[in-house]
Amino acid sequence: MKKKFFIAAAVLSSSLAYAQKPVPANSADSAKNLDELIITATKSPVKQSQTGKVVTVIGKEEIEKNAGKTIAQLLNEQAGITINGAYNVTGNVQTVFMRGASSGRTLILLDGIPVSDPSMINNEFDLNLFSINDVERIEICRGAQSTLYGSDAIAGVINIITVKKDVSKPFNVKATAAFGNKGTVRTNLQLYGKAKKLTYTARYAKLKTNGFSAAYDSSGNKDFDKDGYNGDVVSAAVQYQVIPSLQLRTFLQYSGYKADIDAGVFADEKDYTIKNSNLSSGFGASFKKGIVSVTGNYQYGELKRKYLNDSTDHPGFTLYEDNKYSARTQYAELFGNIAAAKWLTVLIGGDYRWATMHQKYFSLSAFGPYDPDAFDSSLHQTSFYASLFFSALNKKLNVEIGGRTNKHSRYGNNTTYTINPSYNISKNWRVFGSIASGFKAPSIFQLYDKSGSGNPDLQPEKSVNYEVGVQQSHQKFNSRIVYFHRDIKNGIDYDYVQFSYYNFVKQSVDGLELSLR
Repeated sequence: MKKKFFIAAAVLSSSLAYAQKPVPANSADSAKNLDELIITATKSPVKQSQTGKVVTVIGKEEIEKNAGKTIAQLLNEQAGITINGAYNVTGNVQTVFMRGASSGRTLILLDGIPVSDPSMINNEFDLNLFSINDVERIEICRGAQSTLYGSDAIAGVINIITVKKDVSKPFNVKATAAFGNKGTVRTNLQLYGKAKKLTYTARYAKLKTNGFSAAYDSSGNKDFDKDGYNGDVVSAAVQYQVIPSLQLRTFLQYSGYKADIDAGVFADEKDYTIKNSNLSSGFGASFKKGIVSVTGNYQYGELKRKYLNDSTDHPGFTLYEDNKYSARTQYAELFGNIAAAKWLTVLIGGDYRWATMHQKYFSLSAFGPYDPDAFDSSLHQTSFYASLFFSALNKKLNVEIGGRTNKHSRYGNNTTYTINPSYNISKNWRVFGSIASGFKAPSIFQLYDKSGSGNPDLQPEKSVNYEVGVQQSHQKFNSRIVYFHRDIKNGIDYDYVQFSYYNFVKQSVDGLELSLR
């Protein structure tokens, strides 16, 4: 089976305020030059003019101007990104589609560390578990990024950054409250500061709404119930500068919500609820001295999802349904940068990923109870990667060449590569291109689902992404146009006739992105 798609995306944004007052150089609203510092493109700070990757930065100022929105709604306004469910009932799963790639092909990062939910069908992460009040900055890096970030980065990565910068006072307090229709209340409280070598941040955010019914009332009876939402996010982070060259850090975040959901597009359900939670914690260290910098991180995640349907209001085939999922993840990485010469920087690193999921399902219908055995399974993967960053002609020509090798507990070894040149014609104009491969391993659900859809013979997706573009940036006007082509082999899809997952032969995607600011 072959599939072909063409995608065009355009975003135009403007504000008179941008032309009326100076904007910080590190803000996403700045269009003065191409030298904004970014992290996601190379895993270390680099000027945007020195990478050929297609990066969009949503800075703190822009986030604060959109504080009434969710992260999904803010991302939905970016070129080439569609968040299915962004404007639906709060609590609906927010599915990310980037450059036409299907769900689970865009990797979500939290402060540079991959996050995922192994109990989800495509291993994706629920954006409802993030609060926009926790976010300091978002970096969107388009195109295959599997060389630096591994599996699932077929279409790109979205790095949600929560670390505060430029904190100088020992104690700061920030509190906000917002109210809207449908009983919507959004509150936020932040405590942060810096005392000598110690920097700390603590946050609490709440979103509560009565909501509305996601189902379409085609009968016109107007008796559909409102699907409400009640969610909380608590987080804390501490950084300690042991010596000028060594920093230690640790963090903890808990997020959870309960929401009412419907049975489908046209089917209302008055007693169908979903309850999700995520606990994430970890620690890290950074060492930088002279031409060498080394970073290590460890993260542990624990996710729980529960669907409860007690259909006593209008009994049908299923009178009662209790579907529980739980998942755990571990991620450890170590990487280092060496400025070998003025024209050469070397990145070498490795990471280890482990994921497990558990499912317990019970239902009661006219045919009696259905109580299958609980489902448990796990996968793990070890990877090593390296990239060379060349700079020549007074930093006008910049080239990245990199590769990664992965050893998967089920699929053995596979490799990815990146070739990414760019050239700064002037301080306001540059051209860029890339050839990069990517891969996505099948999820635990797709392999082993006990309801019959699991297919243990699935093979990993493999892709090659080509792109070329030009960008110009002046004080009041910024634009970028990118053409990309992506080929995917062994793509994973669902067969609605056989009711199971399978690999299709090939998918080809052509796209054009245009952004104007």
